[in-house]
Amino acid sequence: AGAAAGAFCLADGVLKQFIDATSTESAAARGWKLVETTQLQELSDATAAAGETQGAGTDDAMDSHFIAFVQREGLLWELDGRVVDPDGAAFPTCHGPTSDETFLLDAARVIRDDFMARDADNVNFNVTALCKLD
Repeated sequence: AGAAAGAFCLADGVLKQFIDATSTESAAARGWKLVETTQLQELSDATAAAGETQGAGTDDAMDSHFIAFVQREGLLWELDGRVVDPDGAAFPTCHGPTSDETFLLDAARVIRDDFMARDADNVNFNVTALCKLD
């Protein structure tokens, strides 16, 4: 479950089931199981389709996937399972220094300067912050 295990209390659902089922696995094994599972994408598509999101649950949403930003030892890391080496193993991308105080701004800068700048007219993304309440 890792260092963040006590930071969040998840209700029963797909994410909790995945975490519980893979809690004894290595990080690499959990990563491969995450690549193989379709439940999170199906849940995302179903949730988006219930609202006003165009293309949700269709081939229009094919390029949609999850990316996480984390802080580790003072560095901002992007975790994107679609960034892989020639052997197909995913690896993180370092975006430089960050801190508790600047993490949100640093991640937002990467989103703006890297992701949004690639296709400024594309508004098909969303950002969710999982954070500890003070």
